[in-house]
Amino acid sequence: MTTIDQKCRIDLNYNLTDAERQPPPTPLTATNMPTDNDSGSLHPSVISLMECIELSVQSLLKSNFVSSEDKQGAKQNQTKGLVNGLGSVNIDALKSDLEPVLQSLRKVDAEGMLQLQRQASGSGREEDCFVGIGNRIQVAPIHKKIIPPPPACWIEGDSHRCVRYLHVTENPGRYSVGIFVFPPGASIPLHDHPEMCVLSRILYGELSVKSYDILAEKERKQEYSSPGHNSAQSHSKTVEKSYSDNKTWFSTITSTLRRQLSNNTRLSSDEISEATAPEGAKHVINKTTKIIRAPDVTSLFPLQGNLHEFTAGKNGAAVLDVLLPPYDFDHDRDCTFYQEASLCRSGNSDVYLLVPIPQPGEFHCISGKYLDFGEE
Repeated sequence: MTTIDQKCRIDLNYNLTDAERQPPPTPLTATNMPTDNDSGSLHPSVISLMECIELSVQSLLKSNFVSSEDKQGAKQNQTKGLVNGLGSVNIDALKSDLEPVLQSLRKVDAEGMLQLQRQASGSGREEDCFVGIGNRIQVAPIHKKIIPPPPACWIEGDSHRCVRYLHVTENPGRYSVGIFVFPPGASIPLHDHPEMCVLSRILYGELSVKSYDILAEKERKQEYSSPGHNSAQSHSKTVEKSYSDNKTWFSTITSTLRRQLSNNTRLSSDEISEATAPEGAKHVINKTTKIIRAPDVTSLFPLQGNLHEFTAGKNGAAVLDVLLPPYDFDHDRDCTFYQEASLCRSGNSDVYLLVPIPQPGEFHCISGKYLDFGEE
């Protein structure tokens, strides 16, 4: 049987050598998907999701990356299509092609795939910390069951806020699928998804989500640009690209060791204006904050909702993510963290300036194994 997670071992504060790094996982396809009889098989609803993603990606490539006049070389164009991101694709076309994936996410059996333990009838003990999965069903969270446990130095008292990642599959250059498991109160700081779409299903629990839309460059120049706006030279390298042989989307979102920056402190909002904004700063609009709960399904696109941050509720949460395409350093899709620096313009549509920052020191995320997901 194909190992589901062959590359995402413990990351972040663990500096793996080249010899320790594992080859990328074999993507699941109709020909190599595990069957129900395999001892390490995926849950049927997850396999259905994988099949749906493959079909939707094919539809997306065929309808948006191959012109009717150029049938010769169509296969090559389709292969390269998602590698270069989805920023050039009309958002209505994206929503139409990816709607089947959202429908499939809604059908995922969270209780079955994670073998969640329901709250016993009449059990109301507060220490049990049960979380909802929908339909008034309460289950026990799994963050303490993931192996290996987080380093002792990250654990405070009886709880910890280290986010765990369970890799499911990845088709390089097209999509990746994984599960983020949040202990109570854990957060993923504000970050972006360059030229990407992300479709998510809340498997259990609830999260507070703050998100922003990216202001299109054309709109920004027409309405909000300032003649004096120029990236200050002194800030031009505030955030450097991570560089390693292990350039996977997971390593870029979690590894501080790949981001050895000379300045590990956040910039003061009072010190930043449009004229002094560092390279990579973004103008954003439609700042929103909302609570999402299982079994909600959410989506973000190259501009719409593209930057967001999560904070789990008091009993934790788990989220199944589909990224199209995956993060990719070689194609300028590295994951970058941000902080809100200033309000550039107020009115009917407030415009905010977000500036890139080093990975926040309080954020920890390591991969692990639970059932057939991930790898120890």
